[in-house]
Amino acid sequence: MSPRKHGTLFLASVVATLCSLSAISKPAEAATLHGGWRYAIDSFNDATARMWVGGPTDVGGNRFEIYGMAIKDDIAANKITVAINSNLPRNGATVPYASGYGHTGWGDLFFHTRSGLFGINFTQSNASDARTTGVYKNVTAKSVSLANDGWASNSDYTNFVRRNGGNPRMGDLAQSASPFGNSTKNVIDSGTKIGDIFAGDLRGLNFGHFGARGSQTFGFSFTRSLLPTGDFVATLIQECFNDAIAFVGNLPQRPRPIQVKPEIPKPEVKNPDNKTPITPETPDIPQETIPENTISVTPETPDIPQETIPDDTTPVTKVPEPTSLLALGVFGSILLLKSQRKSSDNLTGNA
Repeated sequence: MSPRKHGTLFLASVVATLCSLSAISKPAEAATLHGGWRYAIDSFNDATARMWVGGPTDVGGNRFEIYGMAIKDDIAANKITVAINSNLPRNGATVPYASGYGHTGWGDLFFHTRSGLFGINFTQSNASDARTTGVYKNVTAKSVSLANDGWASNSDYTNFVRRNGGNPRMGDLAQSASPFGNSTKNVIDSGTKIGDIFAGDLRGLNFGHFGARGSQTFGFSFTRSLLPTGDFVATLIQECFNDAIAFVGNLPQRPRPIQVKPEIPKPEVKNPDNKTPITPETPDIPQETIPENTISVTPETPDIPQETIPDDTTPVTKVPEPTSLLALGVFGSILLLKSQRKSSDNLTGNA
């Protein structure tokens, strides 16, 4: 099969899966919410494993059994945390193959979105081509199942489990509804790293609420904004394709902060006495005060005083003005001189 044709089939499978999600719910959220976590619970009897080197293959409850996957979407902290409950440790295990022993680990976690395939390598104990752990975009996937004594196709695995009394299921999806179709792709083949992963805060996690009691629980977190918003399918398949799980979810957009227009502050006037700012109030316009006694007094025209006529009719001698006294004094002096001259003349005549 040519690479172009193969890529076309892969995209068609992803689109078909996402379209089926829209039929489930809008937005797609098949996982169950409990205590702030969303859970996808897998079948408890669909893992396959060899009992010993070259021995028969067991079904259900063995070291490869996956019980559930949980995701916590912390929008405020811009963080996503993923948790896995299984019997297989995070770094895998050394197990019997058809001939001898070999190490088999976890595949990479894939997010199938309308914007393309994203991959997360959370352990270096696998055959992924991701150079370091972290989040990758523009991802292509490949299968390492046959190199790990695993299944050649999804249908081979499904048919064997059913024939041996198991219930093959992929968490939120039927096993036949895998986004990878009938292939056993399980690790990153190529991609561009866009972020790191961090230790996961697993507080509040409770797989036991759903009866999932695998011997191993581990998790990790990464920056939420590295993934596109909208519906997604997360798949995790072991390197041997002995079990797989899918999580159907939705990443809503982060709400935009509400912008509040600031109020225009009123000018403040400082009081010089106590330094406390005083907000001036609009002054009231004073109205003319009307006295309680509303009797208006009309001012009278003042009487012009008339000359008072005394009751006593005795003539009153007026005191001469200073000028009259001066004239009188001069006139008296003249008369006195004339009298003295006349007397002198008389004395002279008598002698």
